[in-house]
Amino acid sequence: MVCLTSNKIDTKLVSEALKALGKDNFALIIHGSSFPSKNGEDTGFGTFNSAAGRDVIDYAHGIFNALQLGPAGKTKSSDSSPYCGTIFSGNPLFIDLKQLTEKKWDNLTIRIYPGANAEFTLYEDEFDNYNYEKGAYSTITLKWNDQDRTLTIDDRKGSYKGMLKSRKFNLIVVEPGKGCGDGDSTTFDKSISYRGKKVIAKL
Repeated sequence: MVCLTSNKIDTKLVSEALKALGKDNFALIIHGSSFPSKNGEDTGFGTFNSAAGRDVIDYAHGIFNALQLGPAGKTKSSDSSPYCGTIFSGNPLFIDLKQLTEKKWDNLTIRIYPGANAEFTLYEDEFDNYNYEKGAYSTITLKWNDQDRTLTIDDRKGSYKGMLKSRKFNLIVVEPGKGCGDGDSTTFDKSISYRGKKVIAKL
């Protein structure tokens, strides 16, 4: 067992150890189902979208300079190995069930961890049936350009019954003491009203 803390001394010790070893890169590779859950929120399947999952990512951000999540594809009932999962379709088990019962998805906070380019696709469907197999779903791809410090939110693709036509994206560039933890933020670097058309935000 490895106990993770947010103590700044831990980060300093790791940095000094890497320097002593002559290592520049330090990567954390973890599958989504291996993330922990907080008390009372364990569904039997870990996810990086949970409150505890975000805590791990916040901690890792101060130590690791590379973070690999996945593979994150859907798995077969006969083979639950993530390495036999699908390439393009995301595993619905990575949805944080607690969030679905507490928050509406029309006002989302996007936390950006600078240091490298990144890309994320927001997938949505009707949540309670298999209509996604017939094409009833939507995706929105977000791309972070670290050098330009711009976030591109691409055109929404696809549709489904009951889909939100518009929403707000609240953007935070995470820094020490800003945007960390699983609590709701009250201040943002920028807020964007999104109606399905491409938007580029400079941060």
